Amino acid sequence: MSLDIKFSHIHCYVDHVADVNRYKDLEVCINDFHDRFDDNNEPGDAIDVYKGSQLWKSMADSPNDDQPEFTSNGRDLVKQLIAGFGFRVTGCYPDTNASFVSGTKSVLVTAKDPNGVQILVSSLNEEIGSEHCHDYYLHFDSKNIRKFYNTHAGRQGIAVLAFEVGWGGTEEVFKRYSRMHPDLLPEEYKVGPRVYDGEVIVLEVFAYYEGEKQVSDPDEGTRLRFLEIVGDGSNLHELCKLPGIAPVHAKFNSSCHSAYFDHWVSNVVSRTGFLDTLEDTLQFTPKVDFNAGVVAAGEAQIESTVTGNSSMMSTTEKDVALKDQSQIYLPINNALTEVGHVHGFLEEIGQGVQHIASRVDDIISFVQQANDYRKIFNEGFTFLNIPRSYYGVLTKDMLVQGCSREKDPKHDKNILTPECAAAIFDVCVSENILHADFSVDVTLSRVDITKILDSTV
Repeated sequence: MSLDIKFSHIHCYVDHVADVNRYKDLEVCINDFHDRFDDNNEPGDAIDVYKGSQLWKSMADSPNDDQPEFTSNGRDLVKQLIAGFGFRVTGCYPDTNASFVSGTKSVLVTAKDPNGVQILVSSLNEEIGSEHCHDYYLHFDSKNIRKFYNTHAGRQGIAVLAFEVGWGGTEEVFKRYSRMHPDLLPEEYKVGPRVYDGEVIVLEVFAYYEGEKQVSDPDEGTRLRFLEIVGDGSNLHELCKLPGIAPVHAKFNSSCHSAYFDHWVSNVVSRTGFLDTLEDTLQFTPKVDFNAGVVAAGEAQIESTVTGNSSMMSTTEKDVALKDQSQIYLPINNALTEVGHVHGFLEEIGQGVQHIASRVDDIISFVQQANDYRKIFNEGFTFLNIPRSYYGVLTKDMLVQGCSREKDPKHDKNILTPECAAAIFDVCVSENILHADFSVDVTLSRVDITKILDSTV
């Protein structure tokens, strides 16, 4: 049976989720700011940050009292998404008028398009002893958060990757895991998927083994979640179909962008083990194998493969391709050396989701606005300043041996003599083809480099 599957949402576990009203107050302030601020800029242009900052500070209701200088760590993820990306809180659990007490607090944060990015953010309910509270909805049970923290050195993070499947999908996935990877079924799902109110079927599995597949214990931190809509959806949140989420009214102003999931990246101990597990259970197959699986960044080396489903969707229309969520890409990394970000991630945090990437219709405008709004609101996100050397440096040995030695250790035929390689390398340095860290100037074309070398070597 071929699975009908698409992106649904991600579920993050964080240290603290504030009351919904706190987030709505921030949204109201930002929408009010947008209505008052007249910058007359073209999309993608930098706005007048000074003018915007002065207006923000003058607004009586804006949260600007004694704000420290912006730092990217220790922030409230929900506020960052609201201020930085123009997302809004569109759902919560439990309902603000709920008559029961839950061991967890959750808000659903979404992009402007209801069919786009959906981020569920949860924390333990600090007001009660959540270890003694068990929720009706298994996906909101406090023990899941505690397990995640226990396996991730007490760090916040993306805990669940969720997919929506078509008719019969949850039962088929359950059968495959039961047959080939039964240890990856959590205890509460070993008897099968959970049906809620005749509307939605939910199944969760552990994403990874601690080591190699089928011979090591399951890693109980990160999960995969599968949703199957079986009713008419009348009792479900109009955006996220996860049972239990109550709708929250949200206003998106004209500066808010839409965003759509593109790929979700995992750092794992056994890349091939995770690839095989996904092929066994979801019929995912490798789509991209970077440099025959090996990616070098300075001294850091990793293996990386992108796996995913085989969506039947095909289009030449940009807008359709932008919004489509039926093609799933899951890049999977493992470390080959004891240096680099993947090794550091695994050592400090453990296996898990390294990052998610989303598509927008105009990335230049999106990033420019996010940078400007961070400076104005003192809230949002910073973007990485990645050095050129991260993508690799040129050495004399590489010139002698050629890049094929990097890919195939059995290749033992030199391309250049050491003397010739040294001469070329010296020219690359003197003619500024190489930067001080020996990374190549990426603004130069093949033709530019050939002209320089032909005229000097």
